Amino acid sequence: MWRDGDGFSNLLSVLVRLPEQRVPSLEILDVNALDPDNPWYLAYLGIWGLLQQEFEVKDLEFLGLRDGLTFSDVVKLAASTDQTLGPEHLLESLRGQQLTARQLSCVGLSVAPAPIDQSLAGDRLLPFRREQALKVGPNVVVVYEPGSVEDLCLLWQLRAAHAFFPGFPLAVPVTTDVAHALSHWRREFAMKAWQLHGGGTCFLVSASVSREKLQALAEKAGGLYYAADYREVLQPSWGCGYWTQETANFTSGHTRVPSLSPSEHQWFGTGLLTSHGVNLDLTIIPEQWDLPPSRTMRQALLADPRYHRGVVRKVSRRREFVEISYITGLDVMHAAAQDQNADCAPSEPGVIAESVLKDIGFPQLYPLLSPNVQELLVALCERRGSGYWKRKLRTLLKDDSEQSPEGRDRLTRIEEMLRQDAGVPDEFDQVELTFGRIKKYFGGDGATKAWLDWADTHGLILRGAGVSCPRCKGRAWHPLAELSPPITCRGCGNPIKRPFGYDHLPFAYRASELLLRLMSTDALVHVLAQRFFAELFRQHFGGIGPIFGGYPGVNFMERGSSRIFGEADVLLLLADGSIAVGECKTRAAGLVAEELEKLAGLAARLDASFTFVATLDSSEACGDNWRRNPHADGRLHFALTAEHLYDLHPRALIGTDPFAWRTQYAKFGKPSLSVEEHKEAFAKHLVAMRERSEVATLPWWRGNDE
Repeated sequence: MWRDGDGFSNLLSVLVRLPEQRVPSLEILDVNALDPDNPWYLAYLGIWGLLQQEFEVKDLEFLGLRDGLTFSDVVKLAASTDQTLGPEHLLESLRGQQLTARQLSCVGLSVAPAPIDQSLAGDRLLPFRREQALKVGPNVVVVYEPGSVEDLCLLWQLRAAHAFFPGFPLAVPVTTDVAHALSHWRREFAMKAWQLHGGGTCFLVSASVSREKLQALAEKAGGLYYAADYREVLQPSWGCGYWTQETANFTSGHTRVPSLSPSEHQWFGTGLLTSHGVNLDLTIIPEQWDLPPSRTMRQALLADPRYHRGVVRKVSRRREFVEISYITGLDVMHAAAQDQNADCAPSEPGVIAESVLKDIGFPQLYPLLSPNVQELLVALCERRGSGYWKRKLRTLLKDDSEQSPEGRDRLTRIEEMLRQDAGVPDEFDQVELTFGRIKKYFGGDGATKAWLDWADTHGLILRGAGVSCPRCKGRAWHPLAELSPPITCRGCGNPIKRPFGYDHLPFAYRASELLLRLMSTDALVHVLAQRFFAELFRQHFGGIGPIFGGYPGVNFMERGSSRIFGEADVLLLLADGSIAVGECKTRAAGLVAEELEKLAGLAARLDASFTFVATLDSSEACGDNWRRNPHADGRLHFALTAEHLYDLHPRALIGTDPFAWRTQYAKFGKPSLSVEEHKEAFAKHLVAMRERSEVATLPWWRGNDE
């Protein structure tokens, strides 16, 4: 495309050093023989490209090539065409046995076409920044004013993004019969078709022709063509290269890999690799870990490394090892914030919720998915932090808080102050529950034992017993590890030789420090909201979903400042590089108008794709604020209630909306259960989960991966 620079001399050097059987024997098409004043010249230039005809002596000497060497000495250039330039000849040239000059630049390498929408479920559940580009794929026509450099660049990028497809994207000058060109390309199947919706739509775009004129041209050409903004069809171009799969073991995000593997060295050839001026980029992308697009990550830090889908390193042409440091999930989150000219840091509830997610993981969170579990956790943490005083306060101000919006708002503000200022009581202020009391929340021994086993395994509860001193009559709770006699009384310091009866040991259960902190910061709803999105969009067959990752609690600051301008209870990072933010409330009454306004302001500041609110209360306890979209610009907004967050198996079935307002709990992706039926199903699930874990310990059991 460019007439000077190192690109052409490097290409000539590559062709000279390629093995003879890999040098193209076809004729090469370029625009050197075409008339630059022809209105079709720009279309041919953007699709064919051109080759430099002469080289400086110093460039040839630097590359070790003889003086006077040109492309015509290495490859066969097509003769000047006698045909009339136009839509017929342009499409025909792409389907013949000849190779274009720009395809020649990729000789010996693979090209990766931009993705197209392969879904069959209709509209996407979540917005996607390149949704129109995915739907239309390569079916784009650039309508240009002759001489428009902007349209030439647009056409060049579209052709590269779609791997030089022998059809669309094409270009047509606005000064010719556009309708004729479009009709011809339609009859000759220049469009690319796939599945049920491909090939049925083509966009007309331009950087030099007005949208109104494009619309008129589209209407004249028929219902197949539609006018669109050129920004809607742009996609990243992955370029060309040699793609290979290698095994690398990462330790804390670091590994060492060969700069060139044996297969790569054999493919390129020693002569090419040792020639001057040949630069190589090594891109490492762990399987199923494509990074979202980000301006910040693509900028080199201290010149190296850069990140584009994966880590990009400049490598030597010699056989040596290169150090690879892969970016972490938190680094990606910080980069996404910096793309919006902001900084971010985990909030206090976010740190607690992250600890729970790390210790337990999304697939093992099932034992939390029931309203009765929420009631149990509240009981276990009853005397800890703000939760106890919130309930006391609601009892004292019950009438006022339920009668007027002003009362509810005042109550919510007082609760928030209590949450921030609540002290940390000592161990005597904690509740201990026996097996019998816990059983009331599950209705049976099997489900109760299964839940206690899970909670004990993941460090949410502590098992122990209360011990009374016969001398001072003091009583203290001791964890299981301290129950071996003799036990020292914490009141008088004397040993208790017989702390228990002769017939049984009365175990009781307390909340662990992790659970106490989780409940005192109201972070449980953060965990369950993020789990809902993770399970809903989890790819079961190795694909990459629309959500790259998330974090349960993030503060946002202005760049270079510690001033917090917003907080997201859940931050989601989408695969297209955009952000989504959510507001989480344990109780539905906490979502006041001011909170919605803050959420809308944060979304506008971060250019969020969508927002959501979430609560552990059922939909019947949610007021009007939960059904209101706070965005004046129509930005997508969801409301998640207990019926969503306690869904055992979130599913996006065809013809259903998993984000729709629910008044019942879901079964097989469709709301059909009352709260009592959901609790019964949850108890059965606990029992089945425990039975599966017991079976898995038998010596004849074979795991899922065998």
